Amino acid sequence: MPTVPILIPQADLVAAVTTAHPPRPKSPRPIVTIGSGGIVRNAHLPAYIKAGFPVIAVSDPAPNTAANLARDFNIAHSFSSTAEAIAFAPPDAVFDIAVPASQLLNIL
Repeated sequence: MPTVPILIPQADLVAAVTTAHPPRPKSPRPIVTIGSGGIVRNAHLPAYIKAGFPVIAVSDPAPNTAANLARDFNIAHSFSSTAEAIAFAPPDAVFDIAVPASQLLNIL
């Protein structure tokens, strides 16, 4: 049986695309980053800010990396170890693990 195309006026399609919004959580959970390198600085944090998601802490073992990132993005807490970040995080925290692949097993 042949299908009949459903024709939607172009103006309706444009309106739908320009007014659509992605689903948002009712209560965004706090985010703690494990790793504070370039991908977090240039992609993750700007996206979290744009989305309005709360980043409560950053961590990185490299000296001053997390502290500088926290300062630059007005994040209240920075840590130089994963253990400190995990101990600080509330039970409902989301961990953004942004480390080299070779370090994932050590963290997990």
